[in-house]
Amino acid sequence: MIAWYWSWILMSVNLTAMVLVGRRLWWAWLVAVVAECLWLVYGYTTQQWGFSVFAMVFGAVYLRNAYAWRDEPRRAAQIPDEKSPDHAGNKPGLDVSAIGALVDFDALAMAIENRSWSDADPRAHDIVAAARARGLHPVAIDIYEDHASPRPVRERALAVIAGAVRRQDGHPAASFRLAS
Repeated sequence: MIAWYWSWILMSVNLTAMVLVGRRLWWAWLVAVVAECLWLVYGYTTQQWGFSVFAMVFGAVYLRNAYAWRDEPRRAAQIPDEKSPDHAGNKPGLDVSAIGALVDFDALAMAIENRSWSDADPRAHDIVAAARARGLHPVAIDIYEDHASPRPVRERALAVIAGAVRRQDGHPAASFRLAS
């Protein structure tokens, strides 16, 4: 039989890992892998094989996330900082009424799919400014602007915002999609 304190140890390590992941620390995923190793031991010791399989699968996912997050600063450094003259301060323009003419939604979607999108992309700022001016999806805007949120969550929030703006402009939102 396994000691009563195992559940507290497992919970503590998992909670610590998730708090660290929320702080966008790439090595937090390695803490999560340690937690999965403990779950593997727990599953083996209690002969609950589902826990062991579950731990191996999650451990593999966490290792992949650690690898992807570790390389993200290098990929971001390779992306040229393209600022239009209207966005020299990296802030949304004041006139957002002509957003349909200013923003190439499909190019932004491709940038997100190719992982070449960055927070400095003026197209994203234009989309968010237009949505805010029109009162569209305030929750998605809050999620997108919360830089503590994981990048894939922020990308999906941006896709929701862009789709709403595009629909309101009379264009099909289906042309803006993510291949996550």
